[in-house]
Amino acid sequence: MKHYLPYLPASLVLLASTNAMAGQYDSMFSSGVERISTPDSTHDSISMQYKRQNRATGTNYGLRVEKHRFKNQQYRHTGRSVYLQGSTNITPNVQLSAGAGSMEIKRLGDHYAKKTFTPYHVGLQAQMGPRVQVGVRQERSPAYIRHSLNDKKGNILTEDMTTVEIKTKPMKRVRVNARHQNIRLSDGNRGRRNLVGAYYGITPNVWVGIEGTQKRYDRSNVGYSSPKNERGYAVTLDADMPISQNAKLNGSLKVGRSKEDGFPGQAKTLYASLGAEFAVGRNTTLSANVYHDETRYHGKRDRERGAMLNLTYRWG
Repeated sequence: MKHYLPYLPASLVLLASTNAMAGQYDSMFSSGVERISTPDSTHDSISMQYKRQNRATGTNYGLRVEKHRFKNQQYRHTGRSVYLQGSTNITPNVQLSAGAGSMEIKRLGDHYAKKTFTPYHVGLQAQMGPRVQVGVRQERSPAYIRHSLNDKKGNILTEDMTTVEIKTKPMKRVRVNARHQNIRLSDGNRGRRNLVGAYYGITPNVWVGIEGTQKRYDRSNVGYSSPKNERGYAVTLDADMPISQNAKLNGSLKVGRSKEDGFPGQAKTLYASLGAEFAVGRNTTLSANVYHDETRYHGKRDRERGAMLNLTYRWG
């Protein structure tokens, strides 16, 4: 779970706040900070976003800006991006979303390098009756979100990904999800990821489940996680608990094992997150989230930790 940071000029903030129209439109402005760390790297980010929605039609559009700072044992990088996005309902049951922007990542110091590319996404989501939802999405993004900022040669990576997802609710307290992803990285490596999960609602706010995953890549040993064939399973727990009228907590826990072809034994996996949301005014909310993600294999531990703080103001 990795994200990016944004930079927003003061003139753009002023434009966003003065263009809001009362009536059928709702507007939102949010700003957040995030830090992701591993034993040998850190990623700090700042983001700002403006979004405007037509309540009558469901159509919305917005602008997101981010600024990043990456540091590991070899390199230091900075990054910034601007992204326009929107969505609209083609029919009452079909929604189309799209976005595009520009992102620049620079490597600082003696090994200076720069990569500029166009991130984008196009997605379609359809409600196939009261119990089935289907989604398709094509996107290009920086590879550090799911893989790594660099390959083992130090080249800055991007990735193209196609996702197909089906979510079903055959019974009131039962959900079944399936997802398939095809990935092509800018170094030519290709990957496929699959997930199938079944979940049971103990209460409307507490769900337990089991998930099975598979990851397959054409090439491994390329400087980032790309297993030839890895299969895993996990037991999950998700909960959402109101504390008061103006505050609530949410948490997630996954405990599992994974097995990669060509390696003896199994790895133990653990993911845990805790979040909170507070209403700090009539139109303002403050949210925070922390997570811990780790894998243990033959006495070695690979871990990632993250923390996020976000402030959102809505008006209309």
